[in-house]
Amino acid sequence: MLFQACGNKKDMHKGNIVIAGRYINNTVLNKISDTIILGNIPHYCYEINFIGADSVDINNGFEEYKLFYKKDSNNHYLLQKASYKGDMFFTISGDSTFILKDSAWNNIPTNTEFKRVPDNRAEKWVFDYYLNAKAIAGKYRIYKNNKPTQQYVIFKADGNVIGLKDYNTYNLCYAGDCLGETRIESNVISLSGNNTKSETTCDYAYKMDRRNGILCIYALAAPIKDIEGEREIIGKVFDLRQ
Repeated sequence: MLFQACGNKKDMHKGNIVIAGRYINNTVLNKISDTIILGNIPHYCYEINFIGADSVDINNGFEEYKLFYKKDSNNHYLLQKASYKGDMFFTISGDSTFILKDSAWNNIPTNTEFKRVPDNRAEKWVFDYYLNAKAIAGKYRIYKNNKPTQQYVIFKADGNVIGLKDYNTYNLCYAGDCLGETRIESNVISLSGNNTKSETTCDYAYKMDRRNGILCIYALAAPIKDIEGEREIIGKVFDLRQ
């Protein structure tokens, strides 16, 4: 019942569809691959939460803002002042999806599908959870010198990591300044630890081979003074295999 309450509801008196709940960018999630840089996947935003009968909260990865929408005609809706290019249409395509017509913004021929997700998490935004689940979450065995050890690492979709040195949380870079962290373009993961000795966050580059279940994490050279990013990718520090 709670799940259904978050979705699209028919208003029998007005003949309109009332949209409610959280929607995440399903097109971005479906484009995740071994070779693509997460931040390079075309998008207008990553999450849209319908907070009222005429307004939404939007998260594009580094900004949060509120927009108003209204019904146009033939089940078309208008997201008002969506960008400097003006309004943006969206259409309901099912009980739990809608299509945002953002091709002009993204400069690609296709539009974006948003999928409703359960509104049962405490966080204001939940896209990271689904990104983590698709991109990296899982149980891995630690290899050293190309040989398996008896140690395992678990990356959980909620951003927690178990068994990886002194780290206990992680974040995958897909928006913001972290996208330019390395000289050679690479996916970046931030690992954070909080123990009795210290609290620290370190950035690493990583590569994923999903077919063979291999996750390799690489150290980055120290930042160059007065230069943003441009960090070299140096030696492999974690060899993890499922």
